[in-house]
Amino acid sequence: MELNQKIKQLRLEADWTQEELAQQIFVSRTAVSKWESGRGYPSIDSLKELSVLFNISLDDLLSNKELLNLAQKDLKEKKRKSRKQLFFLLDLLVVGFFFLPLFGNDLGTRVAHVSLLNLTETPVIQRGIIVVSVIFIFLYNLFAFYLMGRNSKFNEKYLIIFSISCLLIFTTLMIAMRQPYAASFLLMLLAIKVFLLIYPR
Repeated sequence: MELNQKIKQLRLEADWTQEELAQQIFVSRTAVSKWESGRGYPSIDSLKELSVLFNISLDDLLSNKELLNLAQKDLKEKKRKSRKQLFFLLDLLVVGFFFLPLFGNDLGTRVAHVSLLNLTETPVIQRGIIVVSVIFIFLYNLFAFYLMGRNSKFNEKYLIIFSISCLLIFTTLMIAMRQPYAASFLLMLLAIKVFLLIYPR
């Protein structure tokens, strides 16, 4: 008997609806429906919950082949999730602008490399734009990282596009403000983020 049939049979023997089973193992009713129709498979954690709930071993619930396939799928999903979280964590490095000497103070005869906190020879408006940009990028990516960790229903494609767009705009601003070290730092972040997106999984 296939896994989807076993789950349905166990649920019916317990005289539960799909909704009731879903509540027992903390998943959605849609997830249970997909499992029973064979359109989806439970995660390893959900399988463990089912095993305990129905007092049945994983060996009885799954064939060896199904267990191996689910373990591989679960591992791939965890790797994908980790890569996406790293993608958003990278932008948190922009907080380094406050402490790293990535900006230039034009002192007439020479240029002193200073952090954003010590940047005094740049117009107040420009400094304000940089500070606001750093804070916005930091907070946005912290929020996106949090959503990825919670498996939120937010569309991750849009989170990624917005993250890269913000970084591109900020990099362009740094180039326009003639801050080559800050721009180089942001370009490095962009390159790593693009690599994370296109590198084979």
